[in-house]
Amino acid sequence: MASHVAPLELLTERPMPVDADAIEEEFSRIWRESAAAGDESMAVRLRVLNFVGIARDARDAERFETVMQALPQRHPCRGIVALTDGSAGAASLGATIAAHCWRTGAGRIVCAEQVALTGQPGQEHALASAVLALLVPEMPVTAWLIGDPLRADDLVAEVLDSTDRLLFDSAGAADCAAALRHTAALCEEYDVVPGDLAWGRLTTWRALLAQAFDGNEGRRRLARIRKIQLDCAEARNSEPLLLAGWLMSRLRLSLEGAGSTDGGISARLRGRQGAIELSLTPVVAREGPLSEVRIAFDGDDALSVRCHAERGHMHVEDAPASGDPRTTQRLPDDDVSVISRALDDGSDAAVYREAAEGALALLDGATAG
Repeated sequence: MASHVAPLELLTERPMPVDADAIEEEFSRIWRESAAAGDESMAVRLRVLNFVGIARDARDAERFETVMQALPQRHPCRGIVALTDGSAGAASLGATIAAHCWRTGAGRIVCAEQVALTGQPGQEHALASAVLALLVPEMPVTAWLIGDPLRADDLVAEVLDSTDRLLFDSAGAADCAAALRHTAALCEEYDVVPGDLAWGRLTTWRALLAQAFDGNEGRRRLARIRKIQLDCAEARNSEPLLLAGWLMSRLRLSLEGAGSTDGGISARLRGRQGAIELSLTPVVAREGPLSEVRIAFDGDDALSVRCHAERGHMHVEDAPASGDPRTTQRLPDDDVSVISRALDDGSDAAVYREAAEGALALLDGATAG
């Protein structure tokens, strides 16, 4: 949470009919009453984007609520979550509105809005219509496919038709290859910018590995790479696969062949520096989906980046280039932090697409092999 703001305060929370005009009027009434009770000149109703969550169960909806408890302080927004849940008792559509406020360091009170829409399976079209009616006009729309991104129905299609950016978590899918292909197809069909939370959690890994090849000496080392090993919890998880795909794309390595080995994935790559061995190796003693990346060069030269997830630290050993190991803080990888970074900058979308293509090539090769 940003250090210069106080935690969000729940100003109100109440059920409402699914009526866009009535919901807008209720929000307006809440802000009028809030201003009358305090200093109107210091109260700001602030929105710079529409943030839409598409949930398939109560746990997804709770995940959206957790994000909305902090995200508006970094990205003031109207939050709308649409939930289709067959376990819900009521057959009709329902809505709950909430108003959140916080006080900035300058003493100004800033407020944001949240709407939760619920319905039964089969009511996706009606839910989508309600979402679209509640969007703040002339503001960008970010949609988040919460949980497993393998979803295709009227709700997803109609919301994405008005969306600028699609957030999803490929690591939350049971089938990584299907998730990467499905989300790539959605982004292409609806012309939206992809925002994979699994990719966002790799930000520190990518930065540390890229730094190791800065400068003239770093570029010369690229020609001496002979082996790359990623230690991970599961080789077919999207996080290690995306990092491997990123290394392949940045190093301009082509895939000559791949196979499965003891639950892992091994591959033969080729670039201007010659042949390179790549392996994604499951390890028992691990911290998080990805625990270590090791790059071996000609001779005794080696680079290691390790994660200590519980401490939030990364350790870099680059021998003999930099001598003693160094420790650096890992960027937070909770939903709020990763989503905030995705909203801050979508300029690496093309890099992500190349990394996803590399990940798919490794999966396909390992499956065929």
